[in-house]
Amino acid sequence: MIAVLALEGSPRIRDRIRAGVRVGGAHELLGPVRFASAWRDLRTLVGRFPCSPTFVDPFFPSGGTSLGAFLSFRRECPQCSVICYADLNTAQLWQLAETDVVFVERLDPGANDRLSAVGSAALRGTGNREVRALVECLKRATPVSTNTLLEFVFRETVTPCSVDQLARSLGISVRTLRRRCVASEVPPPKRLISLARIFHVERLAKWSGRPSGAVALALGFSDYANYRRSVRRELGQPPSVIVRRGGPDYVASVILGKITSPASTSAS
Repeated sequence: MIAVLALEGSPRIRDRIRAGVRVGGAHELLGPVRFASAWRDLRTLVGRFPCSPTFVDPFFPSGGTSLGAFLSFRRECPQCSVICYADLNTAQLWQLAETDVVFVERLDPGANDRLSAVGSAALRGTGNREVRALVECLKRATPVSTNTLLEFVFRETVTPCSVDQLARSLGISVRTLRRRCVASEVPPPKRLISLARIFHVERLAKWSGRPSGAVALALGFSDYANYRRSVRRELGQPPSVIVRRGGPDYVASVILGKITSPASTSAS
Protein backbone atom coordinates (compact mmCIF):
# COMPACT_ATOMS: atom_id res chain seq x y z
CA MET A 1 0.00 0.00 0.00
CA ILE A 2 1.03 3.60 -0.62
CA ALA A 3 1.75 5.69 2.47
CA VAL A 4 0.00 9.04 2.87
CA LEU A 5 1.97 11.65 4.83
CA ALA A 6 0.73 14.81 6.50
CA LEU A 7 1.84 17.73 8.66
CA GLU A 8 -1.29 19.58 9.72
CA GLY A 9 -2.17 21.61 12.80
CA SER A 10 -5.94 21.68 12.31
CA PRO A 11 -7.89 18.76 13.86
CA ARG A 12 -10.63 19.25 11.25
CA ILE A 13 -8.19 18.98 8.36
CA ARG A 14 -6.53 15.93 9.89
CA ASP A 15 -9.96 14.28 10.11
CA ARG A 16 -10.76 15.22 6.50
CA ILE A 17 -7.53 13.66 5.27
CA ARG A 18 -8.20 10.44 7.19
CA ALA A 19 -11.70 10.24 5.75
CA GLY A 20 -10.72 11.34 2.23
CA VAL A 21 -8.20 8.56 1.67
CA ARG A 22 -10.90 6.02 2.54
CA VAL A 23 -13.19 7.15 -0.30
CA GLY A 24 -13.41 5.75 -3.83
CA GLY A 25 -10.28 4.56 -5.56
CA ALA A 26 -8.11 6.00 -2.82
CA HIS A 27 -9.59 3.45 -0.42
CA GLU A 28 -8.32 0.59 -2.59
CA LEU A 29 -4.79 1.90 -3.10
CA LEU A 30 -3.73 4.13 -0.21
CA GLY A 31 -2.60 3.09 3.24
CA PRO A 32 -3.39 4.87 6.51
CA VAL A 33 -2.22 8.45 7.02
CA ARG A 34 1.04 8.95 8.88
CA PHE A 35 1.00 12.30 10.65
CA ALA A 36 4.24 14.11 11.41
CA SER A 37 4.58 16.27 14.52
CA ALA A 38 7.12 18.72 13.07
CA TRP A 39 9.00 19.48 9.84
CA ARG A 40 11.96 17.37 10.99
CA ASP A 41 9.63 14.44 11.61
CA LEU A 42 8.09 14.91 8.14
CA ARG A 43 11.53 14.83 6.51
CA THR A 44 12.15 11.49 8.20
CA LEU A 45 8.86 10.10 6.93
CA VAL A 46 9.56 11.30 3.38
CA GLY A 47 12.89 9.48 3.53
CA ARG A 48 11.12 6.28 4.57
CA PHE A 49 8.26 6.61 2.09
CA PRO A 50 9.60 8.36 -1.00
CA CYS A 51 7.17 9.64 -3.63
CA SER A 52 4.25 9.48 -1.20
CA PRO A 53 1.50 12.13 -1.38
CA THR A 54 2.16 14.65 1.39
CA PHE A 55 -0.45 17.04 2.79
CA VAL A 56 0.97 20.10 4.53
CA ASP A 57 0.04 23.41 6.06
CA PRO A 58 2.98 25.46 4.72
CA PHE A 59 2.66 27.79 7.71
CA PHE A 60 2.72 24.98 10.28
CA PRO A 61 2.16 25.33 13.13
CA SER A 62 -1.23 26.77 12.16
CA GLY A 63 -1.35 30.53 12.42
CA GLY A 64 2.35 30.95 11.69
CA THR A 65 3.57 33.91 9.69
CA SER A 66 6.76 32.53 8.13
CA LEU A 67 7.35 30.14 5.24
CA GLY A 68 10.97 29.58 6.24
CA ALA A 69 10.53 26.09 7.67
CA PHE A 70 8.42 24.97 4.72
CA LEU A 71 10.86 26.32 2.12
CA SER A 72 13.73 24.58 3.91
CA PHE A 73 11.74 21.35 3.77
CA ARG A 74 11.17 21.79 0.03
CA ARG A 75 14.90 22.34 -0.57
CA GLU A 76 15.81 19.23 1.40
CA CYS A 77 13.01 17.07 -0.05
CA PRO A 78 12.53 18.24 -3.65
CA GLN A 79 11.18 14.82 -4.65
CA CYS A 80 8.22 15.15 -2.29
CA SER A 81 4.77 15.56 -3.88
CA VAL A 82 3.24 18.29 -1.73
CA ILE A 83 -0.47 19.03 -1.44
CA CYS A 84 -1.22 22.34 0.25
CA TYR A 85 -4.21 21.91 2.55
CA ALA A 86 -4.72 24.81 4.94
CA ASP A 87 -7.07 27.63 5.87
CA LEU A 88 -4.87 30.55 4.80
CA ASN A 89 -5.51 34.25 5.37
CA THR A 90 -4.88 36.95 2.78
CA ALA A 91 -1.38 37.78 4.03
CA GLN A 92 -0.37 34.10 3.93
CA LEU A 93 -1.76 33.69 0.42
CA TRP A 94 0.30 36.66 -0.77
CA GLN A 95 3.45 35.18 0.76
CA LEU A 96 2.78 31.84 -0.89
CA ALA A 97 2.16 33.50 -4.27
CA GLU A 98 5.58 35.17 -4.11
CA THR A 99 7.37 31.81 -4.00
CA ASP A 100 8.00 29.47 -6.94
CA VAL A 101 6.66 26.42 -5.11
CA VAL A 102 4.51 24.15 -7.27
CA PHE A 103 1.90 22.07 -5.45
CA VAL A 104 0.23 18.94 -6.75
CA GLU A 105 -2.99 20.51 -5.51
CA ARG A 106 -4.18 23.28 -3.21
CA LEU A 107 -7.19 22.44 -1.08
CA ASP A 108 -9.12 25.15 0.76
CA PRO A 109 -11.23 24.03 3.73
CA GLY A 110 -14.92 24.37 2.99
CA ALA A 111 -14.32 25.31 -0.65
CA ASN A 112 -12.84 22.48 -2.72
CA ASP A 113 -12.08 19.83 -0.11
CA ARG A 114 -14.86 17.32 -0.67
CA LEU A 115 -13.75 13.92 0.61
CA SER A 116 -13.52 12.65 -2.97
CA ALA A 117 -11.30 15.63 -3.85
CA VAL A 118 -8.98 14.83 -0.94
CA GLY A 119 -8.65 11.23 -2.10
CA SER A 120 -8.11 12.24 -5.73
CA ALA A 121 -5.40 14.72 -4.68
CA ALA A 122 -3.59 11.93 -2.84
CA LEU A 123 -3.75 9.69 -5.92
CA ARG A 124 -2.41 12.52 -8.11
CA GLY A 125 0.39 13.07 -5.63
CA THR A 126 1.57 9.45 -5.62
CA GLY A 127 4.72 9.20 -7.72
CA ASN A 128 3.93 12.66 -9.10
CA ARG A 129 7.51 13.21 -10.27
CA GLU A 130 6.84 10.68 -13.04
CA VAL A 131 3.80 12.65 -14.15
CA ARG A 132 5.65 15.97 -14.05
CA ALA A 133 8.59 14.54 -15.99
CA LEU A 134 6.32 13.20 -18.73
CA VAL A 135 4.30 16.43 -19.00
CA GLU A 136 7.45 18.54 -19.19
CA CYS A 137 8.85 16.33 -21.98
CA LEU A 138 5.58 16.63 -23.88
CA LYS A 139 5.49 20.39 -23.46
CA ARG A 140 9.02 20.73 -24.84
CA ALA A 141 8.08 18.67 -27.89
CA THR A 142 4.76 20.36 -28.72
CA PRO A 143 3.58 23.93 -29.40
CA VAL A 144 3.26 26.26 -26.42
CA SER A 145 -0.47 26.42 -27.13
CA THR A 146 -0.82 22.81 -25.89
CA ASN A 147 0.81 23.40 -22.49
CA THR A 148 -2.39 24.00 -20.56
CA LEU A 149 -4.17 21.17 -22.36
CA LEU A 150 -1.46 18.67 -21.45
CA GLU A 151 -1.42 19.83 -17.83
CA PHE A 152 -5.17 19.39 -17.54
CA VAL A 153 -5.28 16.04 -19.33
CA PHE A 154 -2.90 14.43 -16.85
CA ARG A 155 -4.50 16.18 -13.90
CA GLU A 156 -8.11 15.27 -14.67
CA THR A 157 -7.64 11.65 -15.72
CA VAL A 158 -6.75 10.13 -12.36
CA THR A 159 -10.52 9.78 -12.12
CA PRO A 160 -12.88 8.99 -15.05
CA CYS A 161 -12.96 11.91 -17.48
CA SER A 162 -14.98 12.48 -20.65
CA VAL A 163 -14.09 14.79 -23.53
CA ASP A 164 -16.91 17.08 -22.39
CA GLN A 165 -15.53 17.21 -18.82
CA LEU A 166 -12.04 17.98 -20.10
CA ALA A 167 -13.37 20.82 -22.27
CA ARG A 168 -15.33 22.27 -19.34
CA SER A 169 -12.28 22.15 -17.07
CA LEU A 170 -10.40 24.14 -19.73
CA GLY A 171 -13.26 26.61 -20.09
CA ILE A 172 -13.78 25.90 -23.80
CA SER A 173 -16.25 24.01 -25.99
CA VAL A 174 -15.67 20.44 -27.18
CA ARG A 175 -15.47 21.74 -30.75
CA THR A 176 -12.76 24.25 -29.79
CA LEU A 177 -10.86 21.55 -27.91
CA ARG A 178 -10.87 19.29 -30.96
CA ARG A 179 -9.77 22.13 -33.23
CA ARG A 180 -6.85 22.92 -30.93
CA CYS A 181 -5.70 19.32 -30.99
CA VAL A 182 -5.78 19.27 -34.79
CA ALA A 183 -3.99 22.62 -35.05
CA SER A 184 -1.27 21.50 -32.62
CA GLU A 185 -0.88 18.09 -34.26
CA VAL A 186 -1.54 16.12 -31.09
CA PRO A 187 -3.96 13.17 -30.81
CA PRO A 188 -7.69 13.89 -30.50
CA PRO A 189 -9.05 14.51 -26.98
CA LYS A 190 -10.56 11.04 -26.59
CA ARG A 191 -7.23 9.41 -27.39
CA LEU A 192 -5.30 11.78 -25.10
CA ILE A 193 -7.63 10.86 -22.25
CA SER A 194 -7.24 7.13 -22.90
CA LEU A 195 -3.45 7.33 -23.00
CA ALA A 196 -3.30 9.38 -19.80
CA ARG A 197 -5.69 7.01 -18.02
CA ILE A 198 -3.50 4.03 -18.93
CA PHE A 199 -0.42 5.87 -17.67
CA HIS A 200 -2.10 6.60 -14.32
CA VAL A 201 -3.16 2.97 -13.91
CA GLU A 202 0.34 1.67 -14.59
CA ARG A 203 2.14 4.21 -12.39
CA LEU A 204 -0.21 3.59 -9.45
CA ALA A 205 0.13 -0.17 -9.97
CA LYS A 206 3.89 0.29 -9.67
CA TRP A 207 3.69 2.30 -6.43
CA SER A 208 0.91 0.30 -4.77
CA GLY A 209 2.20 -3.14 -5.73
CA ARG A 210 -1.30 -4.05 -6.93
CA PRO A 211 -2.01 -5.70 -10.33
CA SER A 212 -2.93 -3.22 -13.04
CA GLY A 213 -6.39 -4.79 -13.34
CA ALA A 214 -7.17 -4.08 -9.69
CA VAL A 215 -5.85 -0.54 -10.03
CA ALA A 216 -7.93 0.02 -13.18
CA LEU A 217 -11.07 -0.92 -11.25
CA ALA A 218 -10.08 1.42 -8.40
CA LEU A 219 -9.64 4.28 -10.89
CA GLY A 220 -13.07 3.82 -12.40
CA PHE A 221 -12.81 1.33 -15.26
CA SER A 222 -15.98 -0.77 -15.34
CA ASP A 223 -14.06 -4.04 -15.43
CA TYR A 224 -10.68 -5.49 -16.33
CA ALA A 225 -11.85 -6.41 -19.83
CA ASN A 226 -12.62 -2.75 -20.48
CA TYR A 227 -9.12 -1.74 -19.38
CA ARG A 228 -7.54 -4.52 -21.42
CA ARG A 229 -9.41 -3.38 -24.54
CA SER A 230 -8.29 0.21 -23.95
CA VAL A 231 -4.64 -0.86 -23.63
CA ARG A 232 -4.79 -3.02 -26.74
CA ARG A 233 -6.47 -0.25 -28.73
CA GLU A 234 -3.99 2.46 -27.73
CA LEU A 235 -0.77 0.48 -27.30
CA GLY A 236 -1.37 -2.57 -29.50
CA GLN A 237 -0.51 -5.04 -26.72
CA PRO A 238 -2.17 -6.54 -23.63
CA PRO A 239 -1.47 -5.13 -20.14
CA SER A 240 0.73 -8.12 -19.24
CA VAL A 241 3.18 -7.19 -22.01
CA ILE A 242 3.12 -3.54 -20.95
CA VAL A 243 4.14 -4.56 -17.42
CA ARG A 244 7.02 -6.70 -18.72
CA ARG A 245 8.26 -3.83 -20.88
CA GLY A 246 8.48 -1.40 -17.97
CA GLY A 247 4.95 -0.44 -16.99
CA PRO A 248 4.64 3.34 -16.64
CA ASP A 249 8.05 4.02 -18.19
CA TYR A 250 7.07 2.10 -21.30
CA VAL A 251 3.66 3.80 -21.46
CA ALA A 252 5.35 7.20 -21.12
CA SER A 253 7.67 6.41 -24.06
CA VAL A 254 4.70 5.39 -26.21
CA ILE A 255 2.79 8.54 -25.29
CA LEU A 256 5.79 10.66 -26.23
CA GLY A 257 5.99 8.93 -29.58
CA LYS A 258 2.28 9.29 -30.31
CA ILE A 259 2.02 12.93 -29.26
CA THR A 260 5.18 14.11 -30.95
CA SER A 261 4.51 12.28 -34.22
CA PRO A 262 2.58 14.23 -36.88
CA ALA A 263 0.82 10.99 -37.83
CA SER A 264 -0.80 10.93 -34.39
CA THR A 265 -3.49 13.39 -35.38
CA SER A 266 -5.70 10.87 -37.17
CA ALA A 267 -9.28 11.23 -35.99
CA SER A 268 -10.81 9.13 -33.24
